Formats: sequence, structure tokens, C-alpha cells
Amino acid sequence: MLLVLKIVFIVFAAVMVFFPRKIWDIFYGNFSENAEPHDAMLMAYRAAGIIALVVFIIRGIWGS
Repeated sequence: MLLVLKIVFIVFAAVMVFFPRKIWDIFYGNFSENAEPHDAMLMAYRAAGIIALVVFIIRGIWGS
């Protein structure tokens, strides 16, 4: 079960890094018509995904 959660975490973080527009569409785009995300919001998703991946890699290396 823990392995499944780790895999889901990695996949979601990778999607945030490489496809921030998809994340925005899922969480916000479906609820507001003709809304467009700001570049700053997409960059924030990308930054959050990078931070999540880095934290996961560091925790994996040191086994915390």
C-alpha cells in the first residue's frame, strides 16, 4: 500500500511539472467557462511539482 502511495505521489508531482495546464483544467477549468490560467499560476504548479520531486528524492536517498 505504501508503494502505491509513493507511485501516486511521483506521478502527480511529475504531472505538475510537465503538464501544469492539465492540473489547472482539472481543478479550475471545469468550474468556470472560458477561464484561462495566469502564467504565474502555471509556474507555481511547476515549482510545487519540482519541490515535491526533490523532497521525495532526498527522503529516498537518506531513508527518512
